[in-house]
Parts: sequence; C-alpha cells; structure tokens
Amino acid sequence: MLALLLAAPAPAAAGEPLELARAQAVRGGWHDTAPPETGWQAVDLPDNWATRWPSHDGVVWYRFTWQHAGDAPAALMLAWINMAGSVYVNGIELHRDASLLEPLTRSWNTPRQWLVAPALLREGENTVLVRVAGMAAYQGGLPPLLAGEPAQVQARYEEELLWRHDLPLVAMAASVVIVLLFGGLWLMRPRETAYAWFALMSLAWLLFEFNHLATSPWPLAGTDAWQALNTSLLVFFAAAFLLFVLRLRREEGAPLVEAAIWLAAVLAWADLWSLPRTGMAAHRALWSSVAAAATAAAAVGVFAVRWPVSSRRERTLLLVLMLIVLAAAAHDLLVFLQWVPGTRYYAGIASCALLVALAVLLARRFTQALRETEQFNARLIAQVEAAKTELRDTLERTHALKLMHARAHERVALASDLHDGLGGMLVGSIASLEHASQPVPQDRILAMLKDLRDDLRLILDATGQQPGLQPLDDVIAPLRHRLGTLFEANGIVCRWHLLNVGDLTLTTSLNIGVLRFLQEALTNVLKHSGARRADVYVTRTRTHLRLDVRDDGRGFAVESAGDAPGNGLRNMRTRAERLAGVVQWQSRPGRTVVTLLIDLLSAR
Repeated sequence: MLALLLAAPAPAAAGEPLELARAQAVRGGWHDTAPPETGWQAVDLPDNWATRWPSHDGVVWYRFTWQHAGDAPAALMLAWINMAGSVYVNGIELHRDASLLEPLTRSWNTPRQWLVAPALLREGENTVLVRVAGMAAYQGGLPPLLAGEPAQVQARYEEELLWRHDLPLVAMAASVVIVLLFGGLWLMRPRETAYAWFALMSLAWLLFEFNHLATSPWPLAGTDAWQALNTSLLVFFAAAFLLFVLRLRREEGAPLVEAAIWLAAVLAWADLWSLPRTGMAAHRALWSSVAAAATAAAAVGVFAVRWPVSSRRERTLLLVLMLIVLAAAAHDLLVFLQWVPGTRYYAGIASCALLVALAVLLARRFTQALRETEQFNARLIAQVEAAKTELRDTLERTHALKLMHARAHERVALASDLHDGLGGMLVGSIASLEHASQPVPQDRILAMLKDLRDDLRLILDATGQQPGLQPLDDVIAPLRHRLGTLFEANGIVCRWHLLNVGDLTLTTSLNIGVLRFLQEALTNVLKHSGARRADVYVTRTRTHLRLDVRDDGRGFAVESAGDAPGNGLRNMRTRAERLAGVVQWQSRPGRTVVTLLIDLLSAR
C-alpha cells in the first residue's frame, strides 16, 4: 500500500487531464484472469517490459490509482496497448480487445478512450487495472494513463488519433494514388522502368505503413509472421528506392549493382523468416537499420540525378522535404531502437509529402518527354510536308515526261500502224496493179481504195483507244477478206485455222495489236517469201493466245534478220513486247514459221 501511495501522481493543473506516468507491474501467464497477489514492482511509463523481463512472453498486469472527487463522470485514455489488453476500473471490466491470445489483436498504435460512469467511480482513490498480453521481442508494454474530465481527455484523444490514425491514413491514400498512377504509366510505357520501381517502392511503403493501422495479423498466422513481413517490406522498400534512383540515372540500370541489392534483400528475407522469436528483436533492429541506411543513400542519390525540368526552386524544395523525411526516419529508428524516448512515428507522414514531390517531378519529366515528342512530331510533320511538296513537284515533272513519252509512243505506234496497215495494203495493191496481165477493172480499183479507207478508219479507232471488248472474230474477218483477195491476185493460196476463239473478246488495243501482227507477217509473206501457200493459225488455250503464220517460201537467215533493212521484223518484235507477248521465227528454205504467244492474263 505504501508503494501505491508513493506512485500516486500529484493533481493535474486546471484544464489538463491527469497523466499517470507511474504504475505497478507484475508478470502473469497467458490464461490468467486475475493478477498475482505478490511480485508487484513500481515502473515508469511508457514501459517496455523487455528491459526488465527480457524473455517474458505472456501477460503483464499494470495497476494505477488516482483520486476522483464528486459524482461527475470521468474519462480515461490509453494512447496504445502493446500488443493487446483489457481494462478494469475498480474491478469492473471496461474494455477487452478481440483477441488476447495468438493471433493477438494489434493495439500497439490504436488510441482508446472510455467514459466512466459515476456508478463505477469511488469518492477518493480509484484503481485502474490493465491486463497487457504481449511479447518481449516486440516491446510489450503500456503508455501513461490519462484520467480527467471527458472534454479534457477528448482533446488529447483526438490529438493522438490524428497522429496515429488519421495522418497515416491520408499518407496511405496518397500512396495508393501514386501506385495506381505510375503503375499505369509503366504499363503503357514498359521502357520507362523508373516508373515501375517508383510504383513498387510506393506500394512497399504503403504496405509497411499499413502496420500502423492494422488491428489484426490476418491473413498471417500470428504476430511473429506479421513482424517478419513488416520488416521484409521495409527492406523491399529500400531496395526498390535504390533501383528507382539507378533507373533514373540510366534507363538500362547497373546490372552488377542491382544484383548486389537483390542479394542483400534476399539474405535479409531469409534471415527474418527463419529466426526464432528470441532472436527477432536484434535482427529486426539490424535489418531496419540497414534499410534506413540504404534509404538515406537512395535519398542522397536522388540529387545526383539530372532532373530534366526541375528548377533550382524545385530542387531546394525537394532537398528540404528529403531532410525532413530523413530526420523523421532517424527519429523513428531511434525510437524503435529505444535510444530516445517516445512512442510516435513520423516518417510515414513525412514521407507522404516526399512521395508526392517525387511524383510531381516524375510527372514533370513525363510531361517534358511528351512535349519533346510533340515538338519532334511537329518537326516531322513539317519535314513530311516539305517531302510531300517535293514529291508533288517530282510527280508533276514525271507526269510531264510521261505525257511526252506517251505522245512519242503514239507517234511511233501510228507510224507502225501506217507501215503495217496502209503501207502493207499499198504495197499489195501496187503489186496487184503491176503484175496484172490486163487492165484492172474500175470496180476492182474502187474496192482497193475502200480497203485503204477501212484500214485508215481502223488506225484512227486504235489511236483513239476506244474502250470496251470486241470479239476477235469480228476484227479478223475484214483482214481475212482483204488479204485473201491480195493473195489470190498474186497466185498464193492462204488458209485460216481458228481454234477456240469463237467466244474470245479482247480490248480494242489488244485486238488491233493482234490484227497488225498478222497483217505484218502476211505482208512479209506477200512481199519477200516467194511462197505459193500460207497458213494462219489462231489458237486459244486457257491462259494464252497463239498466232502462227507459216509459208513455203524461200526462207531467210533468222540470226541476221535484225540487220536486214526495213522495219518489218523490228516492228513485229516491238508490237509483241507491247502486247506482253513473245515472238519467234523459224525459217529454212521451203518453210518459215512466225509465232506470237500472248499471255492473256497479263495482256488484259
């Protein structure tokens, strides 16, 4: 009782709740429902029982006494309970966490307040008993107890709630936005690996900070697994931060450095997940310190990166935020290691501002890249327009040249048609008149002139390039009639053999070409062969049209035919090329064959 009196605090100043920073503590077992009668020790709060009972896992009972006057209600508040607990006022249970056995409720960062009705209070001394279930490896203990008027306690509770719940929740919400934004940017532009590492870094920090709000280790089996996971996330955050800085400097990264970072991370994870609880405290402290050092190195590395759009003001702002975060992280690490007093952690809140600043700079970098792309596109469009203008001028010049070539080609074709048509008919008519044994009747001369007129009309039709298809039979018939008369007048027997061409229709230009080729070949027979018989074969296969003109004349040397005077053979070869055909000559005394093979699929 004397110890209780010594531990009793002095009355609080007006307007402030009473802070009970001294209490008595005694160890208990996991399943104890009441504290032991003996073994109580005076302790200062906040308390970490690992400093007093290094290997104790289970329950510690804390007992407070305070003086209450009058019949007004009172309020109590605890900033946290590590790890879970129940609260009793004058022997009446006021609060119990959901799970006081593994998996323990995680109340380590959850502020709680209770309004105590006058019926539970006593005039004078009142006793508060707090049963805490926790583990030495995870700093089991209790903070000071606040007691006082409800309004006074409410103000302190709202302050604790702001720092321990609301601000971390805002920071986590900002991290979610950053993860979604830059993860989406990376999915759209996989080459920008810095965005991927920034998103993963933010995701790791988001999950690590969730430790401040989680009230249960679910879906993990218990507190040991949760603590291993939480420290593993801190290690992953540090590794991702380092890789983010590396990819900012060089998109291809530094393979050896990155491999070393991942090797260190894997070693940390393997160590954390294989440790027994007795070694967890020291190893958590070790790897948390390593992660903090790596994070500090990465923060320094950010300033070695040449941000493409950051001004001096932006770099100064970034530096200030970075220093604030580093100071907060150093404070949190020292609190975690219990080298400085305190129970609040500020790095998660401060890092929110830094993450947002980095996100803004990354967004500015992305915007700058888009702007450069737009400028490049504008230059490219200007170059394309210039190329189009140049191409248009070139096409116009080419078109003019083609028109000139077309006119020249038409003149050549016209000369060829005049030679093959009118020329051949004139030669035949003159030959008929010269070799006539008696005066030629007037009607015969008139027929020759009409044939010349018809051939001239054919030349004009071919020159006009009239569209449409015409039967080949209809085009050949006048030629057969005219040349048959000429051959008969010169004592030459001419026979025509038409095979599978009864329903063959060709374009006007193709019909004229076939007609002129036959006319040229038969004119050569009439003028040069001295033949007594000629045979004309016009044969259609599935894909080709074949023309054969055969005679029994004196023949000629095919190999020297190109050197012979006159245009006949040269015109035949040119006309064959124009028809996408192939012409061949076979000749010996007594037999000459001229063949033209036309690919109908190409010629159409």
